[in-house]
Amino acid sequence: MAQVKRDVSKVIQELIFESLKREDARLNELSAEALTVLGTNIMHTLVGEVLASRRRNYRLRLLNIIAEIGHIPDPADHMDLFTLAHDVDPRIRAAAASTIYAVGPHSDRKHATPQEATAS
Repeated sequence: MAQVKRDVSKVIQELIFESLKREDARLNELSAEALTVLGTNIMHTLVGEVLASRRRNYRLRLLNIIAEIGHIPDPADHMDLFTLAHDVDPRIRAAAASTIYAVGPHSDRKHATPQEATAS
């Protein structure tokens, strides 16, 4: 059976997210750095991962990355964070509230996407 080749960017993205799921501080740090560098380009996927996962520590790491990026371009993704503010886990609720505050209109941490940064 012939193996279907996947797009390398999708494979790397999957590798980053899988690394972030591990309880390994160094892997988590590198994964968070990579996702933060991608900025708002990866935001929809980040929010989707937080919503889909039931792994508390993974979800908390994802929320921290979203807060670090500091801007959510899609209003639907922003509204999804409000859904997380009603999560059954109090730590997720607290992290979601902190993330909502971090990406709010007062935030001065609006990260440009790599394309925006090179266009300047």
